[in-house]
Amino acid sequence: MRTMRLLLLLSLWAAVPAPSGAYLIVLTPEDAPGTIVFDAGLRVAAGGGPRTYDINVERSAGFVRRLLHVERRSGRVVLRQAPVCDGLHYPDLFTLYVDSTANSTLEYASVPLRVLVKGCGELVSFEGHGKEEEDVSCPFQQNEAF
Repeated sequence: MRTMRLLLLLSLWAAVPAPSGAYLIVLTPEDAPGTIVFDAGLRVAAGGGPRTYDINVERSAGFVRRLLHVERRSGRVVLRQAPVCDGLHYPDLFTLYVDSTANSTLEYASVPLRVLVKGCGELVSFEGHGKEEEDVSCPFQQNEAF
């Protein structure tokens, strides 16, 4: 199981391009803070200066900075806190933009990242929970007239 999870995380780090031209990152509530979820680092051309990276605050929602962090020099997108599935802090699907600039030539790049928080809103199974004599079935299923 651990090997499968590691393979899944490795494949997510590679990130699959979404049809919109953005990359899709899938997070789960089990993801640990400090996990690198995407590497937006760009290769520096010969003679080019160092690049800096940051979240575009004008194009990304305010909650993004509480959930994710972009390392200024490397461009790695790091999880600040485990995702919460209450629907109050942020939606299950959102977009953030990582901007990169190079001071020496004023080069600018912006990478859109679609983030899906998976595991939120899934149906809860009641099998094996509570007393066996409890009936948790839907009362409408008993009437076969419909």
